Amino acid sequence: MRKHRSQRLGPAARSLALVLSLLLLLVDAAGAANYTLNPRIGKKFNKIYEAMQADDFETAKKILDSFDPEDMADYPAALVYQTAGYIAGNQENFAEAAKQFELCLARNALPPGSQLSVRFNLAQIYLMLEQWEKSIENFKIWFKQSESPNALAFYMLAVAYYQSGDPKAALEPARTAVDMTDAPKEGWLQLLLALYMEQKDYKQALPLLEDLVTRFPKKSYWIQLAAVYAELGRDLDSLAAQQLAYAQGLLTTDRELTRLAQLYLYNDLPFEAAEVMSKGLEDGTVENNSDNWKLLGDAWLAAREYEKALGPLHKAAELSDDGDLFVRLGQVYIQREEWGKAVENLNEALSKGSLTDVGNAHLLIGIANYNQKKLGAARASFAKARDSEKTRESADRWLDHIRREQNSQPG
Repeated sequence: MRKHRSQRLGPAARSLALVLSLLLLLVDAAGAANYTLNPRIGKKFNKIYEAMQADDFETAKKILDSFDPEDMADYPAALVYQTAGYIAGNQENFAEAAKQFELCLARNALPPGSQLSVRFNLAQIYLMLEQWEKSIENFKIWFKQSESPNALAFYMLAVAYYQSGDPKAALEPARTAVDMTDAPKEGWLQLLLALYMEQKDYKQALPLLEDLVTRFPKKSYWIQLAAVYAELGRDLDSLAAQQLAYAQGLLTTDRELTRLAQLYLYNDLPFEAAEVMSKGLEDGTVENNSDNWKLLGDAWLAAREYEKALGPLHKAAELSDDGDLFVRLGQVYIQREEWGKAVENLNEALSKGSLTDVGNAHLLIGIANYNQKKLGAARASFAKARDSEKTRESADRWLDHIRREQNSQPG
């Protein structure tokens, strides 16, 4: 499964929970009821904490290494392991930090608040080490013991479940993390969105995407929003989302722009489709291929701008592997009653070959020739059209029409 990118934390984020450990260490060092240190050990710990507060972890570690926790009572030994874990974590030696925190928890000798903090730190460190099952195990213990779990803890548990390959288990903590926060972080919304999208729960995904495009107006969110609207049958909203993305210059690839143009055409907005394709072909963001020139030509045809359609359709036909688009051009010229150009393009279609319907090309050539009063050429084309079952009946009617017309003429 792909790793959720929001799970990867920077140094600052990594140390947040560990800072909490330091605060609790200082409380412990001051001495709480039933948790005391003898003066000699207490004095050493004070020097360790002073060095740590000054970010002098090398000195702190040197002093700490003078202790042998195996020869110490549970409480001071637990403090040694806890402090060693904190130092290792701040030096980004997370495997060592996990080891030390495990040893600390095994002593079960810290005050409840400190014990709970170490458990949270351990769960977080296993998350950084991508040991998802161990992270989940420790988070579960922490949640059972914590009186007021925070949104960050729910988010981290959701990440651990998601990365472990259990998106269903990740959904509830991810949703809780977002619901607990007035302004959830982008990564939290991303994770919850990913979970809804995996389940194809587009109704739940929609408000998240609407929030994301408002607060973090990135291209990927606009594209996803348009796709979700389409999945929900809200085609005009899907078009509106793509329009807004296009207006912000966020649609920049051939696929994105042609999809927008096709959506415009689908919603009877051919001028807008033609504008998108014209600009894209001109600046090179839309590929110079037959399909794209055809799409531009179709847009102009739909807008009844036949003159503007001819150039793109010619380019599309020239770039095409077969002659079908030359047939299409022939049809356009017939509609415009430009019979000579119709014949020219239809012959080009036959020359290029690989036609879907050869008989139709011959039939259209016959019609164009008939309208130029070239009856002999017309008869020859209609005769060829008879070879195709699809056009045989139409060709016979034209041949009968020509015959009757010639017979009615005075001898």
